[in-house]
Amino acid sequence: MRILYIATSAYPGDNAYATRIYGICKALQLAGNQTDVLTDYSNLGHGSFNFEGSKVTIGAKHSYADRKLSDKILASLRMEKELKRMLRENRYDCVITSSLYMRIKKIIKMVHSLHIPVILESCEWFESYNWKNGEKSYEYKRFVKAWNKEFVKADGVIAISRMLETHYRESIDNVIRIPTIMDVPNEYHNMNNNGPIKLIFTGSIAWGKDKLIEAINAIDELRNEHIYIELHIYGPTKSAVVNQINNDIDILNRNPGIIIHGRVPHDVISKKCAECDFGIILRPDRKQSNAGFPTKIAEYFAVGTSVIANETGDLGLYINNGYNGFLLPTDFSVEQLKELLRNISLLKRETLDVIEMRMKQRLLLLTAQSILKH
Repeated sequence: MRILYIATSAYPGDNAYATRIYGICKALQLAGNQTDVLTDYSNLGHGSFNFEGSKVTIGAKHSYADRKLSDKILASLRMEKELKRMLRENRYDCVITSSLYMRIKKIIKMVHSLHIPVILESCEWFESYNWKNGEKSYEYKRFVKAWNKEFVKADGVIAISRMLETHYRESIDNVIRIPTIMDVPNEYHNMNNNGPIKLIFTGSIAWGKDKLIEAINAIDELRNEHIYIELHIYGPTKSAVVNQINNDIDILNRNPGIIIHGRVPHDVISKKCAECDFGIILRPDRKQSNAGFPTKIAEYFAVGTSVIANETGDLGLYINNGYNGFLLPTDFSVEQLKELLRNISLLKRETLDVIEMRMKQRLLLLTAQSILKH
């Protein structure tokens, strides 16, 4: 089949959703399909070009880094124009669209007019706090309207989690759950062979999506017991971290092991993950956390880095305590995290290497099961 994927995320780009677009397109290609991508922006320029087996078409007139105000204002109209052209000039068997709540109505109508099935790719269940003006936000109201009336007009859904899968099965027959997928390097191993236990966080803490305050407090209090653990933070700025820990900047000043690296190129994140013993995924227990699925769990596992997480969403399906990581209760406390880190600090390096090897075996098993199932 020839399949068109529609997205607003910058593609290719340094973000989690760009990783998901790549993963789904690559999986479709491996199954013998041809994939095209239509998106607003790209980090590689504008116009059309080939990237990793897909023909990518950009609606904007500038690259993502150099985009103009006109690109932002005219993004929707330019995508609509390009979509009309692509549907006219190419014969597509299927169109996959991300949750473009501001454009979904036009997209589905346009594609259905040509009797082409539309598959919704659903990764998030937003709530009012995702917008500056909360429930009064025009965009939030548009999202709710699209969620209730437009998304359900799709012919099928790719859901990232069990919560979204269950939700869409109430109104749509064709629903498949696909969590984060990505390429695994042929050779990978954890490279922290000595020194203190190293934790790593990668991603965003916008809207309180992930939590760092408990980890920072636990590491700070463990120093009083002469237990020294490093936490490497990639993505958030120092001001964002300070804001989440209630402006207690002293806690950062007295802990040299809490290192805020800021944003780094996406292609070096894998190496940074491999230099640490555990990736951390600590999320608040709310709808958005349970409906989504963190890309970072695949990034950690792919390079042999085990995971410390609390049980939100589908994480419990992939993390086995003491086998490929450690799973805390959903509403964990700082004391529970301290106890876990205290016990981890007593483990010998050989034991940590065994956990890493088990994690690799678990990853390969899950991959094999997925291939056999589908």
